[in-house]
Amino acid sequence: MNTLSKFIAAAMISYVSTIIPTLAQKPTGGDEQGCKLNLNLAEEKYKNGQIEEVQSLIKPCVEGKSNFNKQDKIRAYKLLTITYLYLNEEEEASKNMQKLLNLNPEYIIDPNVDPSEFVDLYNQFRHHPIAIIGLKAGVNSTMVNVIDNFGQDDIDRSLGTYTAKIGYRVSFTSEFLITPLLSLETGLSYSKSNFEYSNRQFSYSNVSVEESFSTLSIPLHTRFSYTKRDLRFYLQLGAKVNYLVSSSATLVRIDSLNEELGYQSVVGPAEDLSDQKAKLFFSLQSAIGGYWKNVVGNGYLMMEIGYSYGLSNLIEPDKRYANTNLINKYNYIPNDFSINQFTVEIGYGIPIYRPKKLKKKKSNIL
Repeated sequence: MNTLSKFIAAAMISYVSTIIPTLAQKPTGGDEQGCKLNLNLAEEKYKNGQIEEVQSLIKPCVEGKSNFNKQDKIRAYKLLTITYLYLNEEEEASKNMQKLLNLNPEYIIDPNVDPSEFVDLYNQFRHHPIAIIGLKAGVNSTMVNVIDNFGQDDIDRSLGTYTAKIGYRVSFTSEFLITPLLSLETGLSYSKSNFEYSNRQFSYSNVSVEESFSTLSIPLHTRFSYTKRDLRFYLQLGAKVNYLVSSSATLVRIDSLNEELGYQSVVGPAEDLSDQKAKLFFSLQSAIGGYWKNVVGNGYLMMEIGYSYGLSNLIEPDKRYANTNLINKYNYIPNDFSINQFTVEIGYGIPIYRPKKLKKKKSNIL
């Protein structure tokens, strides 16, 4: 190799050895691996105490285009937060903590590993979800609470009996968390409810009524919660307003007059009872339930057992006798009544987060 060739080779080696560290520190948008290499290098420098060199390595990667995935960005924002805290730049540290939590609102610190300043700053932010949007479905059992009896026979000896039957309910729920322990819950539910009434009148006539009605309900509940890891249990108290969508009944009357005539039955199509019912009625509610996180996706598997106590009469007194078929055909006059219900529901909830730094409470100490 002649002298000129040796000079060119030495110049190329010198250029490459100079440009490689420069590219590692200032990756371009088209560099597929530069930012990932810089992130690893920045973490090594942090461990070695070279904190002043960390920001120049990864700041361009989070501020511009890079091949960072979500986990890479979280690592970078955490490292930037720690370095800004080390440099006493709390405002910049808070901005990077905000970006970290925006990417992963459920980020969990490790007090045994993470610097205490990082832990303290993390604890100044809101981490719990501000709301949980859910969909539930389940069954209900409707029990009738008689307020006043009516009938064509002597009502003192002919009270009749009500039997609970199974219906169903579908609910859209919105829970708004005031604190991790206290929240307000509302939503919209659709219920199909059923019960059966039977009565023997005039010592020869039996009437049976299978009634069903559908309602739309808007609840307002207060929840008191207890959380342990991925499980959250709550006690719920509140009330709901119900709107009657429809009401109908299938009636059967069977008369036994004497042995010669045998049994005489009256059966007809379903009767519409909507006009005789109150359009709005109210209930008190209580429930116990639980959320189980990370069973399916990042949301909550929900289960709830509830009880509601009716406050309102479902019958409009001035329309009690409006349906003459009930009276003339079946010897049936509706009683004044309210309803109580047991419900069992399961569902799925999606948490909504909005991390932010909480304002410090002002001290009253002089």
